[in-house]
Amino acid sequence: MSSPRIAILGVSGQLGQALARELANNPAIDRFVGIDITPPPETHASMAFHQADIAQADLGALFAAEKITHVADLAFMVAPNHNRKRTHFVNVQGTANVLRAVASAGIQGFLFCSSVNVYGAHPDHSGPLPETTPTRPDLGIQYSLDKVQAEKQCTQFQSEHPETQVSIIRPVTIVGPTMDNFISRFLDRPVLIAPRGYDPGFQYVHEIDVARAILALLLGNHAGVFNLGGDNWTPLSEVLQRTGKRVLKVPRRLLKFTTWLAWHLRLRSLTEIPPPLIDYLCFPPIVDASKIKDELGFVFQYNSCEAIDTLLQRKALPAAQ
Repeated sequence: MSSPRIAILGVSGQLGQALARELANNPAIDRFVGIDITPPPETHASMAFHQADIAQADLGALFAAEKITHVADLAFMVAPNHNRKRTHFVNVQGTANVLRAVASAGIQGFLFCSSVNVYGAHPDHSGPLPETTPTRPDLGIQYSLDKVQAEKQCTQFQSEHPETQVSIIRPVTIVGPTMDNFISRFLDRPVLIAPRGYDPGFQYVHEIDVARAILALLLGNHAGVFNLGGDNWTPLSEVLQRTGKRVLKVPRRLLKFTTWLAWHLRLRSLTEIPPPLIDYLCFPPIVDASKIKDELGFVFQYNSCEAIDTLLQRKALPAAQ
């Protein structure tokens, strides 16, 4: 039986690189393919790289030429920006283009990386959220809206193409020694500003566990939606305290207003997020990840506290006791 041939879309991104390392170290994978609009910072002997715009390239021909059997779609514009039309085109049109290629090439397994943000940040969330929780994206966050629309595309594709196993993952904030996102950059600031009167639990998942979960879902041909999040979430105040930095508590409404002002004036030195993301510091969704554990027997190597520790240790900050 031939080895599965996996294509990573968005291989030059941080999660794409984590998955590439996982595949390169897997003896069951003799060759895999990475695709992105920019070359990856790391290369592997078993990886063939193709430079392509995923939203417009003829991926079906590429999949066929490389004899691809499984596709992991990790390509998405994540960082908030002011060009919402361009972001929407890349994210949603990109997903549509990928799905057309998956159909034309007869791909066995397709995985789409969504996000916990599809649940939104709402004060009425109660307890860890299962995958059956209705999606309620925040209307002011393009990333969340696009993820929900892309998920709907994937769900419709599955109903029309039962021959392809479609899986969707919804990871919480991904952290680890190589991840660089707005959480890690927030902790880099000399003064940490947080909403006064809110101390929610925060949930994290390690980049290695996300890569392992993607590989397990693809190679096992599992279909459906799967939350990814470590157990033992951490209060926001504990993470802030462990940085050893000054923490300034500001009323939520004032923080949202100043963030709105800085965002619209494009003062990136003050903020890189639109004001609706402030609600994720007040009402972050916590997910129930028991489905992937029960159906796949998947075991997370890092709980939530251990995952955030890897980020804090990378910054030479105090680790949890």
